[in-house]
Amino acid sequence: MTEFKSALIILVLFAFITGCKQSPDATKPVSLEKMHAAEANRDVIDRNVHKVEILEVKPTSKYVYLKVTDQDREYWMATGNKEITKGDTYFYNEALLMTQFESKEMQKVFDTLYLVTQLLPESQAEKLKSVTNEASATTPENLEPTGEHHTSGIYRDAEKMTIGELLSNPGAYEGKMVEVHGECTKINTGIMGRNWIHLQDVDETENKVVVTSQWVAVPGEEVSFRALVSLNKDFGAGYSYEVLLEEGIMVK
Repeated sequence: MTEFKSALIILVLFAFITGCKQSPDATKPVSLEKMHAAEANRDVIDRNVHKVEILEVKPTSKYVYLKVTDQDREYWMATGNKEITKGDTYFYNEALLMTQFESKEMQKVFDTLYLVTQLLPESQAEKLKSVTNEASATTPENLEPTGEHHTSGIYRDAEKMTIGELLSNPGAYEGKMVEVHGECTKINTGIMGRNWIHLQDVDETENKVVVTSQWVAVPGEEVSFRALVSLNKDFGAGYSYEVLLEEGIMVK
């Protein structure tokens, strides 16, 4: 996929799910106030530039947890496992705020934790990728889908199934095009140049799957997507999926 390199950076945000239990102004960290009800199905992404000093370094098998000071605040963050020097200054400009985040390896529940996509030492701060333009609109109401409804090409041959059927035997569909229908329970927009749509079977089961797409779905609505089945996708420092539907398009 042409966007795969971007994925390796931006997806550091998300899944920290492997080995963990998953359950914002110009110079200040994201507000830690509770999100309004309208925001409950979206994660808070901070795309401001932050300069932090490392107070504590706690490496684990895949990630490194860091206690930092940012101006007049101290907080915890995590990023992909790398060499981090206590006392040094680092920069980042993209992080996902998580609350009540449990790290099994550290045997600790963080009231708040920032999952950082790209943490660079002061000497490399100019290499931070620009995300200003990507951050303009993150609500489904403000976004228009950039794709088209497809009925031809590889999308035409998609096999219809429930999410439960897909999850019961995902190996049989790896690399194939499938069509699933479900209720959008959550969407994370503009991450890695695409939207991450969480779908759940509408039969009140707990069967869920994530679809990556240029399309936008609103939490609470029922939608159908055709997408390619990928298995065991681990983009590092987060985003890890046993089953992921990629390059999804919405179908009528």
